[in-house]
Amino acid sequence: MKKLMFKDKIALLIRRIIGGYSNHIGKLENEQNKLIDEFVLKLEEKKKENLRREIDK
Repeated sequence: MKKLMFKDKIALLIRRIIGGYSNHIGKLENEQNKLIDEFVLKLEEKKKENLRREIDK
């Protein structure tokens, strides 16, 4: 099985949590996926920044 990257694991987790509470499908789901992807990308950027700071110390 392909190993999931950090961002994929977080996105999958968020989708599972939201999916449990949301009965809406279609356009709303697409919008949710876009927001989740944006959030995960920002989270990954923060993680990289923190790693750079640790390396610079």
